Amino acid sequence: IVPGLDFTNDPLLQGRLFSYTDTQISRLGGPNFHEIPINRPTCPYHNFQRDGMHRMGIDTNPANYEPNSINDNWPRET
Repeated sequence: IVPGLDFTNDPLLQGRLFSYTDTQISRLGGPNFHEIPINRPTCPYHNFQRDGMHRMGIDTNPANYEPNSINDNWPRET
């Protein structure tokens, strides 16, 4: 969806949105379906998600939360 726009509160649309995401998770084998190379965004994005099923990347940093006292307080919120 385009940034700045949002979905309406239509019950049918809300049900379909839930169904579409649930189908993607089920069909592509796990909650990290957005990391499959064909589904990756062209611009890099950073979040605090790590570990879990079907990860495509390996995290080398010891902490994924902020603020933290290890790893020089990295990652930082943008």
